[in-house]
Amino acid sequence: MRKTKSVKELRRICQDPKFDYSAYLKQLRRVSIYLTRLFLMLGVPANSVTVVSIVFVMASFIPFLWVSHWYFIVLSAVLLNIAYLLDCVDGELARYHGSTYYGRLLDVVGHDLFYLVFLFIGFGVYSMTNMVIFLVLGASASLFKLLLRLHEMRFEYMNVTGQLKKKPGKGGRISNAFYKIGLAELFLPVLYIVALLASFQIIFVQAFLLFYAVYMPLYWIAWLARKRGWKEREKKGESETEFWKRLRKEA
Repeated sequence: MRKTKSVKELRRICQDPKFDYSAYLKQLRRVSIYLTRLFLMLGVPANSVTVVSIVFVMASFIPFLWVSHWYFIVLSAVLLNIAYLLDCVDGELARYHGSTYYGRLLDVVGHDLFYLVFLFIGFGVYSMTNMVIFLVLGASASLFKLLLRLHEMRFEYMNVTGQLKKKPGKGGRISNAFYKIGLAELFLPVLYIVALLASFQIIFVQAFLLFYAVYMPLYWIAWLARKRGWKEREKKGESETEFWKRLRKEA
């Protein structure tokens, strides 16, 4: 096994103290650093951890097809928690060794796959009730979250290539409230509660799906509202071709 730094040193190197982690992620970060240290000692690369995390995300979808049984919901929640934990670990390993273009691409794939979870919950509820509305609700929640991800990546690209100017304002109270709730902040903790309630009545799973079907479009609108202060520069920075060439050189 390789020698590596102490947990305290690794927290300083691999975890950004200035980053505004959600309460849920803060708890995961308390544990993830120990796994990160173990993987550093074993020489496990960050990309391998990312691939395993993606496998856990995909595996978590399957039990949702039987949402009538609360223990399947718990199993999915456990698998998603493991995936989230490994996602923290691969990020910490990448900060320690330095990230690569391929690693960043894998990380995006893993995050975006996660948001299909609502579609699978919707299909599971539909298979129980034969009500197409639950397929629509699941698809709506997944679609609007993926739409938000698309806009986030486009915004980030325009920002790093110097095409935008002016920092965004704080936004309104309503948009801030929706934005700060976040997906990871509520999704997994609430999922455990839903699993317990589902053992008494499946309507709690339906209400859970309905909440996110309504919440995700509002979350997307809130994100757009927070970016209203940004404007395109008259003279833009590097072109799109130059941007991708630079990324390939950095990879």
